Amino acid sequence: MDSLRLYPTADGSLTFFSELFQEAFHSLHGAKQESEIKYVLATGLPQRAQQQSRLQVLDVCYGLGFNTAATLDFWYGESDRQATELELIGLENNLQVPQGAITHNLTAIWHPTTQRVLSQVANQGTYHAADLTVTLAIADAARAFKPCDRNGPMPSTSIPSPHGAAPAL
Repeated sequence: MDSLRLYPTADGSLTFFSELFQEAFHSLHGAKQESEIKYVLATGLPQRAQQQSRLQVLDVCYGLGFNTAATLDFWYGESDRQATELELIGLENNLQVPQGAITHNLTAIWHPTTQRVLSQVANQGTYHAADLTVTLAIADAARAFKPCDRNGPMPSTSIPSPHGAAPAL
């Protein structure tokens, strides 16, 4: 099993350092900043929220949940959006990582509502509200998806979650 240790980043947020992979989960310049810039902004989420009524987000290598947290902070903070429904599916190989983020209070940098969602997802595997569904599936991303057929669309697959439900992707 991977040995994880807490590692401070330049923006004051903490991340884990993986002994197995010999790298930090997030940029040492700032774990929170990285999730906001390289995940929410780089994926065009703000623009998509203006153009679509329903958003679906897949967070592969969920880890600490920071990319999902940045998405949730955007969702709860953006009052001028067209989108009325958000579905997030997180895919993580090691359930101890998101649970460790909760245990070590690494989520304290996020909005209180986001913290509650992350905690429930890490402990129960899912969170549901009127406009939001978040599911955490525990599986190895390299094995969870079938290879794409170059002549057609990617086939759908099911990924087992920590509590038996399997979201279809």
